[in-house]
Amino acid sequence: MSYEKADELRHLGQVVDAARTLNRVGRFQIRMYVADEASQTFQQALQLLDQQADLQTKIDSLNGLAASYDNLSKCDLVEPSASTAISLSEQTNYVAGKAEALLTLSHCQNHHDHLLAMKSAQESLELWRSIDRKRGIAEAHVAIGEYQMGQNDLLESEKAFKPRSAYFRNSMPEISRQPSSFIWAFLNTETAPGKTP
Repeated sequence: MSYEKADELRHLGQVVDAARTLNRVGRFQIRMYVADEASQTFQQALQLLDQQADLQTKIDSLNGLAASYDNLSKCDLVEPSASTAISLSEQTNYVAGKAEALLTLSHCQNHHDHLLAMKSAQESLELWRSIDRKRGIAEAHVAIGEYQMGQNDLLESEKAFKPRSAYFRNSMPEISRQPSSFIWAFLNTETAPGKTP
């Protein structure tokens, strides 16, 4: 999985496959904390898709671009990409595409409107549930818990984190190492008499 592979596919005329490869590269770059490079990678994928349309791949590219901007705290750029991904997902009934876009969008909405962010995250959660996508379900629960903490609603926040903790511990150990999981761990800590947390 590399730029070289994407370039090879492009030269062979397999433009959509090249764009999909770039999408995978971009996702890896986000995980490696080089979101600026990831944003450029997703932009390249979108440029390729201008040559040969594939809506689902385009939605994935837009969601990747929005996630890159989200990691760079560029909410002014997140919203156009995520909104376009939502619109295209609705047109094509691409449930995962809409769910991901809503969740990413909610991160930025939470900076100025907690209730709107909560609504977007909860809609994302229901969409992930409808296709039984466990990773998405877990990430949506974390977001909802964080937003509830932002409103100082710790009881509801704990309820959001706790039910899906098994997803983090068992199904997706890589997510459990992310900073958000420490919030759940803090809320779930019970201190026995005579013990410190």
